[in-house]
Amino acid sequence: MRYILNLPETIEGKVGNAARRNHSFDNQLFSVIESSRNFLRKYLFWVDGTKSIKDVQESTKMFMEIWDKAENYAYIITDKKNNAVGVIDFHNIDYKNHSGEFGYWLAENANRKGYVSEMIQILEKMLFEKGMVRLVIKCDEENTASNNVAKRNGYNFEGTAVKDTFAYGKYRNSNIYAKTK
Repeated sequence: MRYILNLPETIEGKVGNAARRNHSFDNQLFSVIESSRNFLRKYLFWVDGTKSIKDVQESTKMFMEIWDKAENYAYIITDKKNNAVGVIDFHNIDYKNHSGEFGYWLAENANRKGYVSEMIQILEKMLFEKGMVRLVIKCDEENTASNNVAKRNGYNFEGTAVKDTFAYGKYRNSNIYAKTK
């Protein structure tokens, strides 16, 4: 039998909460994307393709399916009033080598409130307890906020992947951070 993660569908934190991505949050998620579209677009290259609630619904359906296959664990981050403020996921899971990567984004008005750091800390504790050995944060080298999240949470800078993403007509570099058990 193959080793697979079994992460909880809900997470409760002191700053915010997280729930497995599901259709009950689609309208809120689309509103968050709409209200922060220009802010998010700088570093998230899927934003231009998310033009309607239908796009969000299709994306949610895909995330629900890959959760069930233990390939990606996507959560909606909410404030304490259960309002969606962003997303965090654990993806690029390599079960053979016990590693994977965090991805995250927040509404512009939800930045600098500790949502992402708190969820990373909770998830990394669970992931290490469940046998993961290496956790990665990969972010655009120009995305100061995401680079700071990695540094603030004790992830070690491993280097820059040069020209690893092509978006908006140019190649972009990504910084790679990791934490090991």
